[in-house]
Amino acid sequence: MEHRHFYNIGAGHHFQCDGLAMRPFDSVPTPCFCPDCGLLMSEGDHGKCAGEVEHFPCSAHLREHLFACGYDPDNLLDPSSPLSILALFSDEEGYPVHAWRRWCLNSFRSARASREHQDDLMNNCPAFAELRNSPIFMEFLEAMEEWGEGMDDIEF
Repeated sequence: MEHRHFYNIGAGHHFQCDGLAMRPFDSVPTPCFCPDCGLLMSEGDHGKCAGEVEHFPCSAHLREHLFACGYDPDNLLDPSSPLSILALFSDEEGYPVHAWRRWCLNSFRSARASREHQDDLMNNCPAFAELRNSPIFMEFLEAMEEWGEGMDDIEF
């Protein structure tokens, strides 16, 4: 499925993609996943998804972008390396991770799954429910409340 990405440096611009894209730090094009539902852009109808787009440089600006960030685009890691960007931000099954929650250590393949996990004041997260009822969390909340007293008087 043809879709768009956005290059967000300088004035920025949208660019078309056919489902495989060269991303910073990758040495070969990789498949595009829908940021909202987490499925491959080449599969299914994404018309009901939130319409989010991935932000990264287009092929015309990729080398320039990497140099500006202090990287040599001719000396990038192989995508099969455990230190590659693909490996670092992928789950156990190799799918890209969209979000990660520090209290429950869950990773989410899509923005939608992450939002559903957070909905209803995090009541869908068993780990957070357990944390919320622990004495140490109550102490933390009390300390934050004390720390916050008088914060309205501070001018920035």
